[in-house]
Amino acid sequence: MTRNLTTLPLLCKLFKSVPPEEVEPLIERLGASIKTLRKGEVLFRTGFKADHFAIVLSGVLAVSRYDVNGHRNIVEQVDPMGTAAVALSIAGVERLRVSVEAKEKTEVLLFDVARVLCPGRVPDPVHLRFLRNLTINLAEKAVMLGRKISILSHRTIERRLLTYLHGQSIRNNSLKFEIPFDRQALADFLCVERSALSAEIGKLCKRGVISARKNHFELLKEVDED
Repeated sequence: MTRNLTTLPLLCKLFKSVPPEEVEPLIERLGASIKTLRKGEVLFRTGFKADHFAIVLSGVLAVSRYDVNGHRNIVEQVDPMGTAAVALSIAGVERLRVSVEAKEKTEVLLFDVARVLCPGRVPDPVHLRFLRNLTINLAEKAVMLGRKISILSHRTIERRLLTYLHGQSIRNNSLKFEIPFDRQALADFLCVERSALSAEIGKLCKRGVISARKNHFELLKEVDED
């Protein structure tokens, strides 16, 4: 492995509390490898077994679900130091119902889940620390998916959008913020048509509820998450 990964404990939650000098030996014991993806290249494909998970070192991954008509629903966007397919691989899902692909040139650290989940007869303390961090990661993913379910539980595009923007405002601790989606990706995330979403954004801007320019938003009036 040619890339220096000793800074991972400072950047990636899965390596929290792992001594820098133990990072690369741990990665070697787990049989992890670095993979570079071109824009649009698929890392995990719908219909295949989930037996690996990934940490994004650079670039962005999109986790998407496609319906029978080919319409995409973005489940999650994974930014640098985020993880993809952890729960699916640990659960041993036989046929993936999502596709994970690179939104741009992306470098990932790829793990075989079978190696990760077998610390050996005499468990290594560093390996156990990694497993603990992995458990926390799973819990955080569950919370995130719960938030998306809360967003999609709203019947109208307006409430879905405002609930999402309210959450982004809290996350950024500011009424002014950028979202990680372009307009089409935001529509896919909210499970609505792009044209309908754009019309709703225009209405909210005219009413003085929000201001919007590309992926820059500002909440101009108090918005309740519910």
